[in-house]
Amino acid sequence: MMENLKTKQDRSLTPDDESHRNRGMAPDNILPSFQSISPVFSTANLPRWLSHYRALEVQSYGNEYGFATRDGLQLHVSVNPEHDPLRTAGCAYLYVEDADALHAVWSAAAAAATNDVAMDVAGDVSYTRNVAPADTSYGLREGAHLDPDNNLLRYGSGIKITK
Repeated sequence: MMENLKTKQDRSLTPDDESHRNRGMAPDNILPSFQSISPVFSTANLPRWLSHYRALEVQSYGNEYGFATRDGLQLHVSVNPEHDPLRTAGCAYLYVEDADALHAVWSAAAAAATNDVAMDVAGDVSYTRNVAPADTSYGLREGAHLDPDNNLLRYGSGIKITK
């Protein structure tokens, strides 16, 4: 177990460090590595949310709590009957290989599902929107996607340099 811990500096563990480890705490100078991060979005309508992400070529599943997974990354979604798309929507940023290619796939999927305004099965108005990637001053080509609950997925890739 000790082999998996990374230290800020190369040194042996002290007896105090051992005491922390035995109580399940990392010593002050040892930082366990992060494995992944999963943003948690909010929705009032889980079946609609799952269907939306399936249309974007993302595996999605769940009953009372939802997941959307692709390429080893995950988004989570919790059901909140009081979700207000103008107050409680979330945001996540995805670094992708090709922002333009992702935009093309997501735009086609959204168009097939009547992009911009659609009625869901409960008769609620559902909005989705895709923003085409554009070059930024900080070296990324970025686009954006709003899901039906107004959760924002911004995405970007490095700017392609042509010679």
